[in-house]
Amino acid sequence: MRWKLVIFLLVLCTISFAAAQDDCALRAAAAAQATASACASTARNFACFGSAPADARARMGAPEMMFSESGALADLRTLRRLTVSANETGWGMALMRVQANLPDTPVDENVTLLAFGDVQITNVGTEALAPTTLMATATTGVNIRALPTDDAAILASLTGSQTAQVVGRLSDSSWLQITLPDGLQATGWVFAALLGVDGDVNTLTVIDPNVPQYRPMQAFRFHSTQVDAGCAGAPQSGILIQTPEGAGRVLLSINNVNVRIGSTAFVQAIEGGLLTFHLLDGSALIDGEGGSVLIPAGTRATVPLNGDGLAMGVPNGPFPYDEAAIANLPLALLPTAITVTPSLTREQIETLRTGSALTPIAPAGTQWTNAAGLISDTCGGAAQGATFPVTLVFDSSNALVNLVWDEVVFTMNRAENGYAGTARSGDARYTLDLALTSPTTYNAELVVGFDFSPTCAWRYNWDGTSSG
Repeated sequence: MRWKLVIFLLVLCTISFAAAQDDCALRAAAAAQATASACASTARNFACFGSAPADARARMGAPEMMFSESGALADLRTLRRLTVSANETGWGMALMRVQANLPDTPVDENVTLLAFGDVQITNVGTEALAPTTLMATATTGVNIRALPTDDAAILASLTGSQTAQVVGRLSDSSWLQITLPDGLQATGWVFAALLGVDGDVNTLTVIDPNVPQYRPMQAFRFHSTQVDAGCAGAPQSGILIQTPEGAGRVLLSINNVNVRIGSTAFVQAIEGGLLTFHLLDGSALIDGEGGSVLIPAGTRATVPLNGDGLAMGVPNGPFPYDEAAIANLPLALLPTAITVTPSLTREQIETLRTGSALTPIAPAGTQWTNAAGLISDTCGGAAQGATFPVTLVFDSSNALVNLVWDEVVFTMNRAENGYAGTARSGDARYTLDLALTSPTTYNAELVVGFDFSPTCAWRYNWDGTSSG
């Protein structure tokens, strides 16, 4: 009789385990449905409570956040920490619309962040600090410059007695950062002696012009569980990220890793382990300590993390997907429908890395559409981004020999990770590193230097798509 009891208990355990698995998958599906219903109209720079358990905490000194039911909103400008959890009672989900470095208009184009499972996110965007602002009056006609130097590009000007809002200062208060006039939301710098400030400038936020100024949730730290609460039919814990179509690459800082992403990624972070990026569609470039890695769709890359969850080493990859990690993701909650790119093999990844054996689908000399996004500006006056045509010229062996942009012609040569080329126009010097990421797409980085100032440069990311 004992063996019958053992069999009975085994069957009972199997049934109970299967039921628990089914319940878990049902909770995840119900969470996705609740989030879709409650958070569809979430506005820019807000987080939406999709499904419990979820919690939002405000920064010190800000009002407490009422984040306790589906559809509740939290302002990212004052949000300090957002947490979702997965347990026997529910599957936490929260959706965020983040402006990042996208322009102030149109406001319906945002980066979507969807956190689910067991995830805790800390907002480290500088605007989350809600800095003090003061009003100032120009004592004479003054120029507003892109950087706090006398030779930086002039963005606008103030007439005598014209007022402006002051939002920051250098550490010695010699230059003040103000909001540009005419209703523009961008900022520029004015020599402090030319402004009469109404208030104590020492209360203003000290700004280092060489350090990127991140908007709310454009920079964040997060961690997800190592032993995931997932089950068959439910996704692993993490964050889905999607950028708007046609926006090029958007800059994010994740656990102190600069990420320039275009399209859709799934990200996980284990403290003392790895920060992992799965590129489901599009491409991304991650800058870590000592190097950069281009991640094409169908691959993943990793960055080591220390015990505090911050990047501590060189990015690694790209590698084939971890198929288990991308199973059952709630992609239907993202604003743009995508088809997940199948995992590339190691052989395909090596082909992309070296640029060899890639046959462009567009005929040689056909125009490609190029989306440019500003990475950094140490001169001042750089355009933030634009979309324009370029022409790629390939030889009979499908090697790229020229890239033509307006009247600038790059002579391209084979390089370790694709192609490299240089060009000149007037006093501007151009350096271009380009890698074909598929037969119809490329990623490149353009550096523009100037003869008049050897220490300054504009740095852009380029994403190209064949239009032929």
